Amino acid sequence: MKNIMLRVSIEGMPEKVLTDWNATCAILKQRHYSPSDLEQLHAELDAGLLVTTRGLTIAKAHVEEEVESFIKAPMITGVEYVGSQI
Repeated sequence: MKNIMLRVSIEGMPEKVLTDWNATCAILKQRHYSPSDLEQLHAELDAGLLVTTRGLTIAKAHVEEEVESFIKAPMITGVEYVGSQI
């Protein structure tokens, strides 16, 4: 199963967190999820479905969310490079 970015909400909490399949899968394994159930869940999430299970609401994160949350590239000019000349 490939690793995919997920948006997860824990039951009873208003916050949603951005995480990945590997981390979520580890939590579900601790909650005694069977390998076949994990494969089915992964397929549903990869298809874009919203899934609620064992106290978690899980959805595949959109590319825009990944970029906004994880990639904040600073602007670098030629002057900022070590050894560069103007």
